[in-house]
Amino acid sequence: MQFDLNNKNVSCYVSSIKETDDLIKSIVEILKKHNEDYFVVYFSDHGLSHTEQYQDLSHNR
Repeated sequence: MQFDLNNKNVSCYVSSIKETDDLIKSIVEILKKHNEDYFVVYFSDHGLSHTEQYQDLSHNR
């Protein structure tokens, strides 16, 4: 885990977002080396929300 926030679940979730960003960055760097046109399309399968009231991550709150 790259982040050490007050909430372990939030830290893990934010770390997973960072890992995804790093992966996409690596893919773009590889594609740029080929000097060809390219598109990178990323679809997230879900998103989570966090509120102080619940102190956790959830869908649709």
